[in-house]
Amino acid sequence: MLKVKKVPLSPSISYIRREPRTREIAADLKRLQKEAVSLRQVVNKNPDRKKRFAIYKNGNSTKWVVLEDGKKTVISKKDISSAEKMARLAGCKARLREVDMEITACQRYLNCFRSKESHLQQLLKHADFRKLVGTPEAAAFIWLAEPFESNNSYYPEQLIYRTRSGLLVRSKSELAIASLLEEYCLPFRYECRFDTPEGHTYPDFMIMDPKTCRIYIWEHFGLMDDADYEAKTYQKIHFYRTAGYFPGDNLIMTFEDADHHLDMHAIDNLLREKFKLE
Repeated sequence: MLKVKKVPLSPSISYIRREPRTREIAADLKRLQKEAVSLRQVVNKNPDRKKRFAIYKNGNSTKWVVLEDGKKTVISKKDISSAEKMARLAGCKARLREVDMEITACQRYLNCFRSKESHLQQLLKHADFRKLVGTPEAAAFIWLAEPFESNNSYYPEQLIYRTRSGLLVRSKSELAIASLLEEYCLPFRYECRFDTPEGHTYPDFMIMDPKTCRIYIWEHFGLMDDADYEAKTYQKIHFYRTAGYFPGDNLIMTFEDADHHLDMHAIDNLLREKFKLE
């Protein structure tokens, strides 16, 4: 990753992740609950479920021990089958305890962020707070915290690349762009719904210039060697033009194909020039 100098908006404002990771935690919770049901079935069906398995080591000597009602029973070295069964049961029980702990942690996390409004959004309701934040960065600060409709329900399994702030994106190139925006503390929204009289779309990035509060759209077109993709690209550019977003002005475009990859130095220079970064 290209190293860049951070340019904070002000001493009191830095890049802020827009929302908690509730969607990811909810997905984890669902997976863990399913695993817990499976493990609990395995444990409950085992006739030895109330027994505990332990391994005692004394020098070079090792004992396999079964504990039940305060009694210890040593498993013969010849009876390796019984030892393996008890070891597998012990492993299932241990994993079940861990899963139950993770489930509790996920539920607590989700309970903390159950409110539709984040703490930041609640603060921003107060005019005095907005005044104290300062201008002109205050507008960008407020815009960044406002809820918006995203496209994260569209093939969510493709959201696999994570920025330092926790934002999930779909490609390595988008990760590079988002990471650079974060490094420069430029407020942006990823895949935010954009409505026009002609319809709607979800730009890769919408960026607010903290100095002017002007909105920019950034689309990264990464499959330009695909004919169908290229045709859709031209359609999307036309869509943005009819909405008042023009290449070279408030519409930023980057392109890739199999032979031409994203040039991060060029991207860095583009951001510095476009947003007057030092």
